[in-house]
Amino acid sequence: DLAQSPFLNFLPDARIRATLPMMGHTATERLTPDLARQVCQRASGKAVLSGSITLIGSQYVIGLDAANCATGDSIAKEQVTAASKEKVLGALDSAATKLRGELGESLASVQKYDTRLEDVTTPSLEALKAYTLGMQKHTQNDETGALPYFKHAVELDPNFAMAYARLGVAASNLSEYDIARQAAKQAFDLRDRTSERERIYIQARYYDSVTGDLNKVIDTYQLSIQTYPREDSAYNNLGGVYLALGQREKAVSLYQQTIQIAPDSAHAYSNLARAYLDSDRLAEAKAVCAQALARFPEDPSIHKDLMEVAFLEGDADGMKKRVDWAIGKPSESEALSFESSVQAHYGHLAKSQELNHRSIEAARRDGFPTAESLMFFADLEAFLGEPAAARQDATEALSESQGRVVQYGAMTVFAKLGDAARAESFAEASAKDMPEATILNQLWIPNVRATIELGRGAPEKAIAALEPTTPYEFSTYGGMLSHYLRGQAYLMEKKGADAAGEFQKVLDHPGLVGTDAVGPMARLGLARAYVVSAASSTGDQAQAFKSKARAAYQDFLALWKDADPDLPALKQAKAEYAKLQ
Repeated sequence: DLAQSPFLNFLPDARIRATLPMMGHTATERLTPDLARQVCQRASGKAVLSGSITLIGSQYVIGLDAANCATGDSIAKEQVTAASKEKVLGALDSAATKLRGELGESLASVQKYDTRLEDVTTPSLEALKAYTLGMQKHTQNDETGALPYFKHAVELDPNFAMAYARLGVAASNLSEYDIARQAAKQAFDLRDRTSERERIYIQARYYDSVTGDLNKVIDTYQLSIQTYPREDSAYNNLGGVYLALGQREKAVSLYQQTIQIAPDSAHAYSNLARAYLDSDRLAEAKAVCAQALARFPEDPSIHKDLMEVAFLEGDADGMKKRVDWAIGKPSESEALSFESSVQAHYGHLAKSQELNHRSIEAARRDGFPTAESLMFFADLEAFLGEPAAARQDATEALSESQGRVVQYGAMTVFAKLGDAARAESFAEASAKDMPEATILNQLWIPNVRATIELGRGAPEKAIAALEPTTPYEFSTYGGMLSHYLRGQAYLMEKKGADAAGEFQKVLDHPGLVGTDAVGPMARLGLARAYVVSAASSTGDQAQAFKSKARAAYQDFLALWKDADPDLPALKQAKAEYAKLQ
């Protein structure tokens, strides 16, 4: 009862009422010394004050003790007596005045927490501390460092819903998608134990990682922004959804707002740079990266963004500088994978394979899964006409994991290899597993089915299969491939102008294409489209198209001037170009 004295300063009662339910207590519960100290720590306070009153004979002995929240050590004490009950408040006033003087000196020497404990629901203070440390790492874009803390948090409190949700985010950012999905589902199952703010976030993560229904994700994050306008994660995550949908300007705006709310979030800067790159706003992406590097010099995502900026500027030394920075760090595997994709972009497939093997070795050394990386590279090999290598890498990936993302990759690889039955089997299984998933069902599976139809020589069916992809033509997750496939279908139909239009869309968005091999292959496709147009034209118009075709072939051959000489696409391009001379 002394803790309610008007003579002393305490945490506002409303703050205590808000904190107690997150600890598994009722808002009206009496504060024991241990419970009060936990509240103090969660509020990043310095000291907790306890009081006692004891009747000895006819006198009342009143004690006040201020203890360090973090250690429990006493930092100031006062004890006074009152001759009667009527004089207790006066004696308490005198004790409080003396204690204030002592606290004025002692509190100044108490070190405050560097970071405020997060306002999330768990009865375990130790679990909350682990979660907070994980959030520190997450904010710094260090998901490798964050993951063990979130895992420890759920070990300490198996019902810690937000720790599962954040564990899922960290795992997803590390491409451990099966772990991410399971964690998001566990958080969703525990959502009724949380506050409304936490529940909205958990639901959004569930729709994103488990069902893949991006419309529900958008609705949920918009509700979060309306209800909690200072919740930076809602802006940041909603930006990612809009990038997936290809709505790049909306993503840019949301990431800009994220930075305004959370200027210390490395994620926000990296994501804004990604949105600028997808929007082909290279100068702005470069400027954001420079700002971010000054604030977060050790952030791996910023260095990766700068690798891509250097690639788009044709700055080989700049790319090498970023790759060299990553060597020996947890981001080494990702940096080597990026360099591998750059080499493939220029037709150096043997060098690309070497770098990819180094990337896989680095990932295994650092304890990261490799099946998804193997399948990604198998897809690249299949695209560039190396079926044996592609099949071998795909088989190895499937032997390591039957996870969702590996199976997504498998359907694409086998479609490109002409194994329609196996590709369709993976596509059907994926659609059954996630019938509501937006990108899977509206973009990836249509791309796979269009690839199958092209392999069968059925361009009309390929174009029909691609119809659902139209709203997602600028998606960061495969929109440019849809254009390329549609261009290939028009080539088969001898519709040169339509094919050229699709290939040109790919070439018009280098930031969105990045190092993807669809970029150089679109150059070759454009040359072939002009040849088709020339064949269906006469006179000066035919000559104009032939001139455009020669220029397009020259662009492709210049890009691949040092390419591996036995690549099928290079051999075919040289033969086709020779016929135009």
